[in-house]
Amino acid sequence: MIASLTGILTSIGKSEIILEVNGVGYLLNVSSKLLSSLGEIGSKLSVFTDLQIKDDKMLLYGFATYADQNFFRLLQ
Repeated sequence: MIASLTGILTSIGKSEIILEVNGVGYLLNVSSKLLSSLGEIGSKLSVFTDLQIKDDKMLLYGFATYADQNFFRLLQ
């Protein structure tokens, strides 16, 4: 399981970001709350994550705090 990531913010979308960690870009689905608190592209960012593996895809979710990550897991 990928529990957290720290890297450089390289892209910001409507509900996702790309975080580059050691040359690998991770697509993270994030909340609007996290999107509104992001710095500029090129800034350093640390997020807690939740990886979900489904039959046809893998989804990686990013959270600003450990509490947000745990709340998401409770909802699942």
